[in-house]
Amino acid sequence: MLMTMLITTCAWGAKPSNKPSDTTPPNPRVIRQPAENKLTPLNKMILMRHAKFLNTHPNWSLQIQGHTDERESREYNIGIAELHATRIYQELIKLGVATNRLEIESFGEEHPLCTAHTPICWQRNRRVELVYKHDY
Repeated sequence: MLMTMLITTCAWGAKPSNKPSDTTPPNPRVIRQPAENKLTPLNKMILMRHAKFLNTHPNWSLQIQGHTDERESREYNIGIAELHATRIYQELIKLGVATNRLEIESFGEEHPLCTAHTPICWQRNRRVELVYKHDY
């Protein structure tokens, strides 16, 4: 079975944009990742944009939130969501982002984007969200 994960981004109080600026994190992105938790070239390119933004904007930090679908136990889903969020965290560290600017949160199945019990819905719920915080 091919399991996928999505990466999305959002920032509180900031408008999405196609290019990072002094005040706006990179535009929200959604991509899929194979179950073996390896980053695709597209994933890496998107994370490079986020790393570049974070490395040039020291007043922003990032919470990496892992999510899954509801098909396994709560404990299993929390673990899988944390594993996927940790993979993103490791890639951002590799790209030069300081660890004190990154935080991992695992929600498992607690915050679904879709509530239907279908393969398409399960796929949408397996994701990592990158949530920016502006440190004033």
